[in-house]
Order: sequence, then C-alpha cells, then structure tokens
Amino acid sequence: MERLELTHIPVELHTAIQSLATALDQGLGPRLQGITVVGSCLTNDFQAGRSDLNSVLMLDGLDRSVLEAVTGAVRRLARKHRLAVPLLMTETYVAQSRDVFAVEWLDFQLTHQTVLGQDPFAAMTFAQPDVRLQCEREFKADLIRLRQGFITAAGSTRLLKEVITAAVKSLAPKLRALLWLHDTQREPTLEATFKQASQTLKLDLDSLLSVIQWQRQKIKPSGPQLYEAYDRLYSRVDELATLVDGLEVA
Repeated sequence: MERLELTHIPVELHTAIQSLATALDQGLGPRLQGITVVGSCLTNDFQAGRSDLNSVLMLDGLDRSVLEAVTGAVRRLARKHRLAVPLLMTETYVAQSRDVFAVEWLDFQLTHQTVLGQDPFAAMTFAQPDVRLQCEREFKADLIRLRQGFITAAGSTRLLKEVITAAVKSLAPKLRALLWLHDTQREPTLEATFKQASQTLKLDLDSLLSVIQWQRQKIKPSGPQLYEAYDRLYSRVDELATLVDGLEVA
C-alpha cells in the first residue's frame, strides 16, 4: 500500500484512517484505488470523540465481493473509531453523476483530503442549471420530510428535536451550493455558512443556529421552544424553495 497523505488531517483521526486503509488493503488489494476523507471532520466543526469520520472510497468496481470486503473492514472499526459507512464509487460513477449529485460533489470538492490515490474531486466542474435544479428538489423534499417528521413525532419532544436538528444540519451543503450559484466565497464550517447565506440571500437563517447548540450543549428545549423552532425552520426552508425556484442561471 502507498504511504498515506495525512498532512491536513486532524491528528486525532490518524489512527482511524490508518486502520481503515490497512483493513481495506488487506480485503481489496489493488481493487482499492483511493481513499478521500470528506466533511466536517476537516473543519473547525470537528469534535474529537463526537464527530464521525466520513470517507469516499474509489474502487475498480462495485460488485458484491467489494461490498463484502468493505463490510468486514467497517464492522471491525466503526464503533471504535466513529467511522461512518464509506461512500463507494468508481471513476465512471463520479464523472457521470455530476448532474444528479452536484450539491454533494460541490461540497466534497470544497472540503476533502485524499489520503490515498488520485484526488477524484479537485478538477471537477459543474453546470449551474444542474446545481439549481437539485437545490430546488432538495428544499422541496425537505418540506415534505418536515411535515412527515412532525406527524411521525406525534407529540414526542425527543423525536421532534431529532427531526429539527437533522433538518438544520442538512441545510448546510445546500446553502453552500446556493452561495456557489451566487458566485460567493464559501466557508466550510456550519456557523459561517449560515451567516454567509443570511447576508447573501437576504434571509434570516442565523436564527436556526440555536438548534445546533441543543446538540452541542446537550440542551433539552421545552415544547414551546421546539414548536417555535419548527415553525421558523419550516418558514425558512419554504422561502429557500421559493427563492431557488425563481433563480435564473446561465
């Protein structure tokens, strides 16, 4: 196996990545073409012992033998190292998915570190209409999920809190995609993204950040606080959906 490039990886993650790379090398050999670390673990949002390690594996194919090898590696390491299930991709799959996963690929391009093999995201380019369309689809799907989540929670404050916090977190990559459409410099951290989007899009998105503190500070909001947060979140997502629906791009 090649030497891992860990220069820009938090030192707390070195052992986890080395263990993952070793296990995958043993199970896959040359079929493993690359490992790229992505997401918040590369930003100031990283919290040692609490943040998951997210990764993209580049492979020469995605047949069942590959899935079984990755399953074995992840099963041994997931709990010990807070290892999220890796995304499995081939070079062809990445290239042919820029139109349907433009928001995700844009976010990976912004915040990633390839530790093994060739960087699959650095040279990618995107079409604005693809990004705009996916943003619209995602925001409108968020509205559906919020309505369904409220009904499923059935008055449980614990479940409603989970619905709200998950929805707020999921907004970050879509907001960064909107900033990209506005040709605005993007920041990788969650708080900076919301503040930047508030200023650029002229929407009150900063107020949603209080939801993130619920989880970080283990706050248990009251019922009225939850319902107020839900109403505010639903209203902001509805505004985002309307905004991107009318956005003209080249």
